[in-house]
Amino acid sequence: MLLSYVYKEILVLPMQTEVYTLDIGHCKERKYNYEDHLEELLKQEISLAMQKNGLRVKLLYNKDIRTQKLDDLVSRFRSSYNNTYTALYTPLLWPEGKAFSMTQNIGEPVIMLGEKTGADIFVLLHYVQMIKTNGARTCDFLMSALGCSVRNVDNIFMSIGIVEAKSVRILWTNATPQAQPFSSSIFSSRDKSEIGNFYSVINMLLSPL
Repeated sequence: MLLSYVYKEILVLPMQTEVYTLDIGHCKERKYNYEDHLEELLKQEISLAMQKNGLRVKLLYNKDIRTQKLDDLVSRFRSSYNNTYTALYTPLLWPEGKAFSMTQNIGEPVIMLGEKTGADIFVLLHYVQMIKTNGARTCDFLMSALGCSVRNVDNIFMSIGIVEAKSVRILWTNATPQAQPFSSSIFSSRDKSEIGNFYSVINMLLSPL
């Protein structure tokens, strides 16, 4: 399937990235600064992973969306994709035959965005990470020492979708099962370690192509 895209213009949309901590009282707090950090790493890694297969990949940045006045189109595109994706997603990786037999389309915003950007193919990536605070971890340790069952919520979710501009079809999508986060702390600055993990997961998601 990838070979059929070699002469296509592929555009990666800005990532949907969500990072949360969960404290001892099970309250979630979103970490916007770290989301920006992860988004930069993810954008580069998905681009490199696709370029190694000879694909022409470009990144659409938020600043470009603003300057080119594409905000409404991108918002409508993403909303339509997310609504359709719910019907496509399963918790496990798709069987190859099923992944390649999708017929869902997501409407006019895709065609219009393709015309304005010159893109033939769009790539969308969604990443969610949840990690417990140190206080919550300590509580879990004490509870487990007392023989109580403790649920580990340190996990990630990542999905990749490929959409064709002219046919407005979702050609393919894949997602990771829930797994351990890429680093032991969401505030880790160990970019090399995180990049290696991102690269492995992204390549796993793209491997059926």
